[in-house]
Amino acid sequence: MKKTVMIVEDEISTRRFLAKSFTRHNYNVVEADNGLDALDEVKKRLPDVILLDVNMPKMNGFDFLKAIKSDPATEKVPVIMLTIRKDRKDLDKGLSLGVDFYLPKPFTFENVSEFVNLIV
Repeated sequence: MKKTVMIVEDEISTRRFLAKSFTRHNYNVVEADNGLDALDEVKKRLPDVILLDVNMPKMNGFDFLKAIKSDPATEKVPVIMLTIRKDRKDLDKGLSLGVDFYLPKPFTFENVSEFVNLIV
């Protein structure tokens, strides 16, 4: 059975790059361009892993992470943060909220898929 990757990223070129790459590698892909829409999607279909940006409109990645980690139905879904934010306080905040891995941008598909393969 195919694994499902949810990509929560407002930058369309990054989201499409990841979606096409994971689709080619036999994953189901769910996309959202902000945390609020992603919350709706995660309730419809629980993904095997979430790739999450921090800076997004409507609901940022930290608020989305807090929401899913406080809900028993979604708290165990692994999350990899993909972000331009490299400050130690951002890393600490993500880790304190339950992120599994924190991968700074820019990244390659190979980098991201290595982390996904560790989780799923």
